[in-house]
Amino acid sequence: MARHIERELDRWPRPRWVTFVDVAGGRVKVRPGIIEGLEQSSTETRELWRLWRKQRDKEVPPDFE
Repeated sequence: MARHIERELDRWPRPRWVTFVDVAGGRVKVRPGIIEGLEQSSTETRELWRLWRKQRDKEVPPDFE
């Protein structure tokens, strides 16, 4: 999906709207000018984030957050 959005942003003339499907399966339509960054969210990426948060939570005391 990130590659699709990149292709849309690289088109000339730039489209008025970029449409894509989000992680939850919903269709999203945004103006290209508000897109500041892209991140591909795969099953593996989400699992790594969950692992990172779990390890971080072990290191940070709950009252410190």
